[in-house]
Amino acid sequence: IFGAFGICCIFIAAFFYIKTDRLFDRLIPVVVRTKFKPVISFFRDVMKYNKTPTTLWYILIISFLFQLIGVMSIYLLALSLGSTTTFINFLILLPIIWVISMLPVSINGLGVREVSFVFLFGTVGMLEEMAVAICVFWILQTFALGWIGGVLFIFEGKSVSQIKEFGNVSAEQ
Repeated sequence: IFGAFGICCIFIAAFFYIKTDRLFDRLIPVVVRTKFKPVISFFRDVMKYNKTPTTLWYILIISFLFQLIGVMSIYLLALSLGSTTTFINFLILLPIIWVISMLPVSINGLGVREVSFVFLFGTVGMLEEMAVAICVFWILQTFALGWIGGVLFIFEGKSVSQIKEFGNVSAEQ
């Protein structure tokens, strides 16, 4: 929800206010621009969506579907462990847990995620043991999928060379 809200704010700012991708050249001194070149480059790229607002809508839809798949994944994991909590509770509570786990109070949200999972799902009647088990298996699933993706990425050398080539082209621009 927050990601969708943020992307909508960027869309509105780009569509109604920013009419040129050279805004930073006029507003920010050269010394600051050279120091923060990657950040400015990012904002320039975001402002280019002003020319293609349909792209923002595609991004918003893809983001929504990605988050929905994440909720469904955790819900199916909970069902496989024997949970009786309804899907709507997962739709409501998981985004809150994700935002809480992003707070910079622990490494990768470890501990904070588990406590918020136990507390919030405890309010809808889930047992603490079930909540901890779902959370731990969710983390293990995330790590396993990341490792599988990383190994596949490494062994497919073509994509690595394309990323390096893209990085060289972006640095020259």
